[in-house]
Amino acid sequence: MTRESQMIIYVIGGGYGPEPGQLSDAFPLAAIVLLAALLAWVVSKALFIETANPVPPTGSPGWAPPAEPVADPREVRRLRAEVDAEWTSYCMDPYSIFIRPLLDDVTEPATARFFHCRERVELLAPLAETPTAGTDRRVEYQRAVLDLADAWHTADVNARSVGTARMDPDTKRVLSRARQLINRAVDERTTAGERENCRLKLIELLNGLAPIPVPLRQRVVAHLGNPSLGQLSR
Repeated sequence: MTRESQMIIYVIGGGYGPEPGQLSDAFPLAAIVLLAALLAWVVSKALFIETANPVPPTGSPGWAPPAEPVADPREVRRLRAEVDAEWTSYCMDPYSIFIRPLLDDVTEPATARFFHCRERVELLAPLAETPTAGTDRRVEYQRAVLDLADAWHTADVNARSVGTARMDPDTKRVLSRARQLINRAVDERTTAGERENCRLKLIELLNGLAPIPVPLRQRVVAHLGNPSLGQLSR
């Protein structure tokens, strides 16, 4: 008689099953291991749902760049407005020619990076600042603004630290004379005729002064005709 035929069947709670002592024979070790693995999977699944999927480490095979904006949109708008305001202030200040002329020198790496970032932001803004803009487009724009803010800070600090130190003695002498003319032009006591005379002399003085970028020279000369220049007196 075989072992299977010797198994005694008991009625347990309205059902049938083997004799308690024969459980090890009815459920071999492999089946017990399988059930344990299944139970562990169910428990881990429950914990996963409860705690959410952990973010894989940066650079790992499962990692991906964030799909959501990297910064508060209000902070991004504030940063761009701040950079625009500081750039405008620089352009409106005739004394910039003595303090940070490198901000107009596109051969300077820090300045070149600033202009590149500024151009990129202006290119992306119309596509990102619309109600229908997708997340990827907004993220790209926000990162461009953050890069712009960093580039402006770097270029401004670099320009202030260098100033006119790289210029030759002849250029520095011309700039010293130019400062006197600007000081005279911005004096609130200077008449319109005297201010125009200073402007014409400054044009002659700065003409061909290669170390000073052309756009900067042109802005300085143009500002001398502004009646409100007296407010800039230093």
